[in-house]
Amino acid sequence: MQRVLNQSPSSEKLIEQIFLPTVAAPPVLGHVSPSFLVHKDGDTVELFCDATATPEPLVTWRKDNREMTSSARVRVTPTRVEIRDVDRMDGGAYTCTFRNVVGHVSHTIKLVIEGQS
Repeated sequence: MQRVLNQSPSSEKLIEQIFLPTVAAPPVLGHVSPSFLVHKDGDTVELFCDATATPEPLVTWRKDNREMTSSARVRVTPTRVEIRDVDRMDGGAYTCTFRNVVGHVSHTIKLVIEGQS
C-alpha cells in the first residue's frame, strides 16, 4: 500500500490517496467437465471449463490440437462448447486453455461417440 498526500489546488485541504498494488495471479481451474465422456450418436453434448485469474485470462478451445470456432452445429464460448447432433467425427480430445501474463492452465476432455456411422 502506498500513501500519497496532495494539497488540493482549490483549497488548503490535504487530500490523502491510497494506492493498492495490483496482484497478478495465474489461471486456476474451477468447474470443468470430466476428463472422459461417452455420448450416443445424435446427442447434444456440452463441455465446460472455467478458471479464475488476475488479470482476466484469454481462453482458447481446441479439438485434436486445432483451434475451434462456432459453426452451424457447434457453439463455442469462453467457458463452454455445445455440439448438437453429434456423430463419430465429433469424438476426440477437446482442450480449454486459460492464459494470462503470469501463466496458463489447460484441461483436456476425451469425448467418445457411440452408435451409427
